[in-house]
Amino acid sequence: KFNGGYKRKPGLSYSDMEIFVLEGRIKVGKEVWTRGQYAMVPAGMHLGEISSPQGAEAIVMFNDSEPSFEESDRNHQFAMTDKAVSMNSYLDAPWAPGNIVHPSVASGCLIKPLFYDPLTEAISFLYCMTPQFRQTNISYHDAAEESYHIWGESWMMQFGNLPTGGYFWRPE
Repeated sequence: KFNGGYKRKPGLSYSDMEIFVLEGRIKVGKEVWTRGQYAMVPAGMHLGEISSPQGAEAIVMFNDSEPSFEESDRNHQFAMTDKAVSMNSYLDAPWAPGNIVHPSVASGCLIKPLFYDPLTEAISFLYCMTPQFRQTNISYHDAAEESYHIWGESWMMQFGNLPTGGYFWRPE
């Protein structure tokens, strides 16, 4: 949660960072991020001042090391800025069949790919199950998987009912 009046000076993190805005408004440099905004900020990439006058709620994920912050007004020399993504995922990303990520996904499951790392094959996406969607096979994944339930309720086999705000992580 970003409490009303939150401010942070311009800087960078030494970990890739993903941010998904659940509610409220966050000003990042000259941009204003609102509900549904998704950003992938590569390690070492400079972000302008961050502020949230009225407060906001967001999922903030540091992907490859501990969360870090170093005040800076420029990118680190090795920052891979071409990996950066910033979009309103609700408006700017199309839905696609879920089986483009995993071939055994039943029809009725849709995804919005947000970020794909070809080096690690990690993918971040929004996941939507249409009404009455049902998949009865237990999924096998050769990589760890985690999920945060943004809205609604669904039954996720071995995890049971996941309500809004539900979360799970499972190893490979």
